[in-house]
Parts: sequence; C-alpha cells; structure tokens
Amino acid sequence: MEALGLLRVRAKFDDPPAEYRSPPFWAWNDRLQEEELVRQIREMKEQGMGGFFIHSRDGLETEYMGPEWMRLVRSAVEAAEAHGLQAWLYDEDRWPSGFAGGLVQARGGDAFRAKGLTLEVLPPDGVPTPGACEALFKAVIRDRELFRCERLPIHAGPVPLKADEVLLVFRVEVSERSAWFNNEAPPDHLNPETVRAFIDITYEAYKREVGEHFGRIVRGVFSDESSVHDRHCRFTEGRGWIPWSGSFPDFFRERRGYDLLDFVPYLYFNGELSPQTRHDYWRTITERFSESYSGQLGEWCGKNGIAFTGHYLWENNLGTATRVCGAVMPNYRYQQVPGIDLLGEQTNEYITVKQCSRRGESIRPEIRAQRNVRLHRLGLHLRRSAVAWGFPVCAGR
Repeated sequence: MEALGLLRVRAKFDDPPAEYRSPPFWAWNDRLQEEELVRQIREMKEQGMGGFFIHSRDGLETEYMGPEWMRLVRSAVEAAEAHGLQAWLYDEDRWPSGFAGGLVQARGGDAFRAKGLTLEVLPPDGVPTPGACEALFKAVIRDRELFRCERLPIHAGPVPLKADEVLLVFRVEVSERSAWFNNEAPPDHLNPETVRAFIDITYEAYKREVGEHFGRIVRGVFSDESSVHDRHCRFTEGRGWIPWSGSFPDFFRERRGYDLLDFVPYLYFNGELSPQTRHDYWRTITERFSESYSGQLGEWCGKNGIAFTGHYLWENNLGTATRVCGAVMPNYRYQQVPGIDLLGEQTNEYITVKQCSRRGESIRPEIRAQRNVRLHRLGLHLRRSAVAWGFPVCAGR
C-alpha cells in the first residue's frame, strides 16, 4: 500500500495536474485578437503551463472592461477549459488595484479619491492659505520637537501668537491627478464605499461574463499592489501629510474611544503623547484598510467560490509598508490564497515569505501558503530558476 502511494506521488511529479503547474502572468496589450489569444493559450498548454493570469498591461488598445474586452475574457476562459488549464483573473488596468482604470473615481467623485491630512506651519506673522480647515492649533515647536500645543476653534478669527509660537493648520486635501491612474487621482481605499464601487464595476462584471466557470476553470482573482495611498499621491507642495478619509475620524473614535484631531500634532512632531497617538493611528489605519479593502474582496470571492489572492504595496519593507498599508499581515486573513511579489532572482527577502507562510499554515498546513513568484526573464536558466523557486519554499518553513 505504501509503495502504491509513492508510485502515485511519483506519477504526479512526472505529469503534474494543472493546479501544480505554473500559471504565468499573461500580458494583454495592443489591439487584442481572439485568434491570437487562443493560439497563445494552446502554446502555454504545449509548453507545460497549468493556466494563466489575464493581466492588462501598458500598450492596451482594446477598451479595458469594455464589451470587446469582456468577450475576449470569455473566449480565453472557454479555451482554457478546452485545454485543461486554469484561468485566473486580474482585477485592474495595470496596477495598483482598486480604481478600475479610473471608472471608480468617475462614479464617486472626490469621495472616492485618495486624501491626505496635510499640515501647514505658520509663524506669528503668517497668514493661512485660504481653504477649509480640519483642525487648528497654536504650538511651541523646535524642528521636529513639540513642547506645547492647544487646539483652537476653527472659526475664531485672527489668532494672536507669542513670539515663540506657531500656528498649525490641518486640512483634508484630495490628491492631484496622475497620468498613471489614467488622469485620475488614486482611489480612497479607506472609504468602504470606494471599494464597493470597485467590486461592482470589476468583480460583478466578471461574474456576469464568466461566473458559470467560477471555482472550476476560473480559480481566483489577483489584486496587485493594493494600499491606502500610492506613491503617485500629490498634495500642496511643502506640506507634510498622512493618509486620511472623510469617515476616518468617526471610525477612529469608535475603535479607540477619543477624538484623534485633539492629538493630531503628535503624529507630525515628537512629544510626550507621540508614541501612543502614532500607535493608535497606524493600528486604526490597518483595521480600516484591511476591513474596507481586503475584507470586502475576500468576502465577495468566498461567497462566489473563487480565491482572493495578490500582494500589497512595498510589503517587503516593514517601515515603508506601514506607511502605505498599515500592517500588511492582517490582510492575509482575508485571502484564500495569500500571495507575495518576489521579483527576479531574489534570495534575500524574508519578511514577506515568513508572513505569508504563517498565514498559509492556518489555511492549509499541509502545503503552507501558495506564493505568487514572478520571474522577469523567460530565458532564465533552469538551474537558476530552481534556486529562485526553492528560496521561498525553504525560507517559509
């Protein structure tokens, strides 16, 4: 019996089923043609691939999420079924995920556009820049040190300041637009309504088109470089800023029990209350983003019989990842297939591998986490390719 089991395992190594073969990221660009797409699917089958991720890329001339795009997605899924392959969807026009090529922001306006709480520091004789103010303080600072601060009424009129005092003006600003986001601002993922619109525009559209294949041929959706803000966010030059959203102050009060705006200078300057304020802020950012974005996507995928997978922006750098995502690891609890982005021939990235592996153990301990490893060069020598794949397998143990 034991020998028979080993023979079956050996047979799978000799001819692995589709689920154990590589599904490459398949770039869709140029003017898409059904005949060419089907030909490439046939080529992937002949070369031993197990499936593919449909991935919108630079140079796409077919309208993203338009009627022709959706028709070709259906054709690709049907061709995958005919060849015994798995099809994985990708939820964005290039990356990062969450804006549906600009359709999300167009639907919701500024409410769905990324925001920052910006800070303007004015000397005693300074005049505030016109515009709505979220919070106002007079304070004594020296460089990054905060010695004293007092919150003021926003509409108190001119504020008399002593020679050693400054005025701290906090405003909510909507990010400028970016060519990378198809001349839109990045999306506001701290707003659950933004993510609901993203699901409606993208995920529900795919369900209408190929939903009958969910769980069989269409195995899941990849969400790419998701974050609370992106490096493309731009606000008034010279002002510091932190991620923000219209509903965030109320959410913070609900979770932490106090008004964050009463202590907001301690986020920007070093003072007695800075450690606790910063801890509470980033903890709440983590909760809001993970529940608003990852939670909603994971729930939708679970209900529809497919896997939510993907990776988060700058997940490999603990400090930067906190700035753009809060803590990354809590998001993995919502992914049916936790994923990371391990580009090229890297053998020195441990944080992402360990985090993803720990989450994978709680889902399917016998195989740990499935990891999304993408290699840039198709001409990579087989021996070096084995090293690149073997590293996360070993490091995650």
